[in-house]
Amino acid sequence: ERERERESMIRRAIRLLLGLVVLVGAVQSARRKVLFIGNSYTSYNGGLHQILKRMAENRGHTIVSEAQTAGGARLRDHASSGAVAEKIKSRQWDYVILQAQSQEPSYSDGYVATYVLPPAKQLSDMIRENHACSEPLFFMTWGREYVGDMAAYQAMDDQLRRSYMRMGEQNEAPVSPVGAVWRKLRTDYPEIGLYTGDGSHPSYAGSYLAAATFYAMIFQEDPTAVTFRGYLSSSVARTIRNYARDVAFGGMDTWVPQALDFTVTLNAAEVRITGHSPNVKADSYGWAISDGTNWLQRQRF
Repeated sequence: ERERERESMIRRAIRLLLGLVVLVGAVQSARRKVLFIGNSYTSYNGGLHQILKRMAENRGHTIVSEAQTAGGARLRDHASSGAVAEKIKSRQWDYVILQAQSQEPSYSDGYVATYVLPPAKQLSDMIRENHACSEPLFFMTWGREYVGDMAAYQAMDDQLRRSYMRMGEQNEAPVSPVGAVWRKLRTDYPEIGLYTGDGSHPSYAGSYLAAATFYAMIFQEDPTAVTFRGYLSSSVARTIRNYARDVAFGGMDTWVPQALDFTVTLNAAEVRITGHSPNVKADSYGWAISDGTNWLQRQRF
């Protein structure tokens, strides 16, 4: 188990590096296969995956995306669902997004440990068993609006963040900090309405914020380069992308676990990657090299 987890960590780091190395000096288009598993927070406003797809196309990237959603679904519902299992097995996904029911991760630590963390691990294991290079990516959601009671919103949001970070740490998987971007933007620009009238579900601006955050995490790129704005004004869309850049792209070390230190040396004949992380130890390691579209080489040693 530890060997597989360490291998996944090193593979992830090298994969990120090679995204920069393979076409030196060129802007490289990428192709990503992404599955969203969640509920109405994911499916609102025509589908978060569809907004993300438009952002990717705007920058010359391609996303093959699907969503498996059900209103109010919890992670344990997804973990026991035959339809979800079949969807996971249907492709060799690059990322599988896992979104819990909107309130469950905000409950007590004991409740989360009993009812949320186990299915999060079950789904993460299922994803990696289907394809060794697939990455679970946890969708940190946001606190309820609680109009006039910012303290209640912050308390719920604090616990959501804590629980999603626990899911990421337990599964050595990244977390997409949608809730963190949401909180900073809500604090600084309360006039940008991120909620619908129910004070829970995302408005189009809220879904756009989530998509910009996922763009940063999936493509490891600054989302401010995106010009697609959907139904938003240019100024609102730009502000949202700026906040996704600052919190998600600019805080990658927080959201991607145990980043490794590498030196990359290039010459005409080879790419040499030297690790400088002495505390990472295992009996064997592996890597997967991608050109952004296809896997070029996989090796264990």
